[in-house]
Amino acid sequence: MESMGIATTLEEVQELIDKVDENRSGELEYPEFVRVKNQLVSDIRRGDGDKLAIFLQYSKHVMTIRRELIDLNAHPTLNSQVFGIKENAWEWKVLIQGPSDSPYAGGVFNFNVRFGHEYPFEPPIFSCSTRIYHPNFVPLLNGSMSLYGLLRRWDPEWRMRRLLEEVEKILATPDEELINEFEAETAEMLVGGGVDTRSAITSIIASAKSKAARHPRVIALECIAIYRNDLNTFNREARKLTLQCATSSM
Repeated sequence: MESMGIATTLEEVQELIDKVDENRSGELEYPEFVRVKNQLVSDIRRGDGDKLAIFLQYSKHVMTIRRELIDLNAHPTLNSQVFGIKENAWEWKVLIQGPSDSPYAGGVFNFNVRFGHEYPFEPPIFSCSTRIYHPNFVPLLNGSMSLYGLLRRWDPEWRMRRLLEEVEKILATPDEELINEFEAETAEMLVGGGVDTRSAITSIIASAKSKAARHPRVIALECIAIYRNDLNTFNREARKLTLQCATSSM
């Protein structure tokens, strides 16, 4: 239960056992199973379930996540490896190898996955803990990197396999649609609505050069500008950071 985030004392565990095993036979007999099942369903519908009800409710989601983990270990995507976290059923660690024909070749990028209790009807939280120089990634204040906008495309039919395949695809070829969305959103956020996106971005980057500390989105805008205007410099910077930071092995 603790691996699902349900803190339980020994006394509470014993109470739950007593609730299920009413005659204390040490076995879950069929009449007891039916009684407990019906009671738990009723409690959940009323929003009045105890920790056992919460556990059973979460179990369905955890089993879905577990099946995906087993499937991805047996049949991995092209460049990814996934690892479950023993202490937390809601978290994975993912290693994605840089595409061979990109400046990220030979690098291994660490991603952290946190599933919510509504998965797969809501996307997981997905972040990169390895620094990467890429026009679709935005640095965060905690040092991690966010792949901007991809989770907005999430569909329950995707599951983790499709998400990992999309990330691998973006590492090989930056997603122009997501880049454009990021630029438009950032221009509106930092300058205001009703402005020309291109002019706003040029102004944002120019004014940031005189500042000691830059907004994380400005750093991402600078990366995008170099990617679009000077691909050789972009590839050199991306390669340099890959060699410095993405040194884990798969």
